[in-house]
Amino acid sequence: VLVARGASAGATGQVMAAIVPDEAGRRVAAAARDWFGASTIAFVHSLRLPEEGQMRLQGYGEDAIAAMRTAMIRDAEGQFDFFRAAYPGATIRIDVGFPASTLLAAAMAMKPDAVVLGAHGGTRTEERYLGSVAQFMLYN
Repeated sequence: VLVARGASAGATGQVMAAIVPDEAGRRVAAAARDWFGASTIAFVHSLRLPEEGQMRLQGYGEDAIAAMRTAMIRDAEGQFDFFRAAYPGATIRIDVGFPASTLLAAAMAMKPDAVVLGAHGGTRTEERYLGSVAQFMLYN
């Protein structure tokens, strides 16, 4: 899925590509490079702290939850070595939260000329339809 807002003025400056550190993410990265060539690519990954709500109910404090988020981000950083090597001029941003809202917030902050999203799982039939994150990005 490619999301572009506004009229194209020719060359694209910055492209935001939402990725996961797997083969699907590699396909999204390759598509961004193939479609936009020399544009600056900003890779964005969204991750979520599992059971964060349950942790709060069990009495975990905000400091403990923040420390767990920091540890998750540090662990995730190591999973992007392929992207750092294959796309040396690209930046990698890792945000914690629900994918739709964190990707929209990243797009609003970066103001990219284009956003490239990939399918996350699903069968070939399911991939023919837009997923919830792609729909959220399109409508917002």
